[in-house]
Amino acid sequence: MVKTTYKAYPPEEHGLKLADIDSDALKIIHRLHQHNHEAYIVGGGVRDLLLKKSPKDFDIATDATPQQIRRIFQNCRIIGKRFKLAHIYFRGGKIIEVATFRQSKDFDDETTETPGLATDDCYGNISTDALRRDLTINALFFDPSDGMIHDYVGGLEDFKNRIIKIIGKPEIRFQEDPVRIIRAIRHVARTGFKLDQKTAEGLQKTAPLLSNCPGSRIFEEFKKDLLSGYFQEILGLLNHYKILPIFLPELAARISDDGALFKDLNFCIKGIDRHSLENKSPSLNIALTIIALFSKNDFQLSSKLPEIFITPQDLLDFYRSSYPSLQVPKKIKRDCTDLTRYIWTLDNCLLKGKNFKLKVDDLKDDLKIILKILNINQSRSELNKLFKFL
Repeated sequence: MVKTTYKAYPPEEHGLKLADIDSDALKIIHRLHQHNHEAYIVGGGVRDLLLKKSPKDFDIATDATPQQIRRIFQNCRIIGKRFKLAHIYFRGGKIIEVATFRQSKDFDDETTETPGLATDDCYGNISTDALRRDLTINALFFDPSDGMIHDYVGGLEDFKNRIIKIIGKPEIRFQEDPVRIIRAIRHVARTGFKLDQKTAEGLQKTAPLLSNCPGSRIFEEFKKDLLSGYFQEILGLLNHYKILPIFLPELAARISDDGALFKDLNFCIKGIDRHSLENKSPSLNIALTIIALFSKNDFQLSSKLPEIFITPQDLLDFYRSSYPSLQVPKKIKRDCTDLTRYIWTLDNCLLKGKNFKLKVDDLKDDLKIILKILNINQSRSELNKLFKFL
């Protein structure tokens, strides 16, 4: 089994402040303490506070079972099938997730012979809950009552050294769940930290296992990356570690053979990241459309789409076979197809010198943004005269 290296850090050694923590999360922890339960801010909330960022969520871990939590909080709802979680509801639609400590009964570094997705269906304690997590910097437990950070995996030391490290033996952990590979790369990109050497070696050995993961699951992870605001860094890392060909083989092949194309793609991805960081609800359609176009043979930023897709039917056929390893929902594929068709129509009118008023009420904002990202209505200023909404 993985050995724990427990250490507790007082406030002066980590600098977290109660003023930066959601007041409702603090109330939940205080009430659990009043009922003689352990309770901590855990995971990404602690990590983001250490990074001086505002956490998106303040998840809580406790030794109380979901049934005990529900008896304590009237505004509680139990969710989940494989493992029960408690959601505490507040005004304005805010939800704070409270999870009971778990242990991974299938996770044993020394004896696992047939790795697979570990099941987290057993209750545990704070140390087993730390060990079942993916990365050391995501396994820190902060107790607001005394300001202590409890660390069982060397996570705070890794944070101070700016290292992303998998918990346990990397090769086995990635075999258990290859999606951890994507998550490790995501955190390298988001934090600017360096990937631990053993973690990097295990990642490269097990990367081909990603092809065995359900396409829908890969898509859900990839969606987070596309909209993270750090996709430029993530794409570079996916390319560096030879992971990109596993789920975007056409794109990987094109950018590996054409340095200028990779430069143009990075230019557009900067625009995607800027859009994601500036909007609370960024559009996935924009990012996926740009990825699809750059995956198409002969596409360049200077290309006019009617020269690549002779007819609109060619465009439809292209999108039917696009993203072969990602189970992109039909609605999103349809929207991406429509966006590309609108650009095709714009170019076609320009080539033929025709005026055309395009009605794109549902995707109007997406079309405006994608034209700016692709730099089309800057480089082809004639379009501004043809279309009033540009």
